[in-house]
Amino acid sequence: RLTSPRDVDVNGEPATLVYSREQDSALFVASGLPDPGTGKEYQLWLLDDGAALPDVRFSGGAVRTWLTGDLVPAGGAALTIEPEGGSATPTFPLIAAVEFPES
Repeated sequence: RLTSPRDVDVNGEPATLVYSREQDSALFVASGLPDPGTGKEYQLWLLDDGAALPDVRFSGGAVRTWLTGDLVPAGGAALTIEPEGGSATPTFPLIAAVEFPES
């Protein structure tokens, strides 16, 4: 069962996160993300009880990417711009964040 998609604003561009706790999977979709800048990329994070767990990284433009982390305990997800290669902890500010409702 998929829950309602979560729409997010990424620097003025719409994006959607569709997820299912039952399937332990989530898909991030955007059609025109701005270029994050030279030597930088976007990184998604799973938010779990105050901790930000690093997940997938990608560049701007059209994006369709599956998150790879464990969604079951996560309370939400966030998006940041990080140095190329990603980071172990998020670089603030958060570009976008969504909460996962309890199932």
